Amino acid sequence: MSLNGRSEDFILHGEQALLECRVSDSGFPRAHSIIWSHNGVRLTDQSVATDVNYDLPDMPLVSRYKTLPATLATSGKYGCSAVNELGEGPITNFNLDVKCEFY
Repeated sequence: MSLNGRSEDFILHGEQALLECRVSDSGFPRAHSIIWSHNGVRLTDQSVATDVNYDLPDMPLVSRYKTLPATLATSGKYGCSAVNELGEGPITNFNLDVKCEFY
């Protein structure tokens, strides 16, 4: 899992993070979606999660999750997992911190 193509694991207060999850081995039967979680709670807001590449069998599955403008509540552990007809695969986790400037 990566953050905005960077290796850092933080964003500034008010920024939006774009997290990306890549699944190279889509399983058998092939995974049909990727689910996201934040601090162990499944994210269900479909307006901010976009899944791509599900119809291309030789390509990795890719899902991107864009956070709302960051507050301190945005920080925490984000996870993603591929899902097929038999269930969910292992979860990959990423810790995201939100940093604020002093005023």
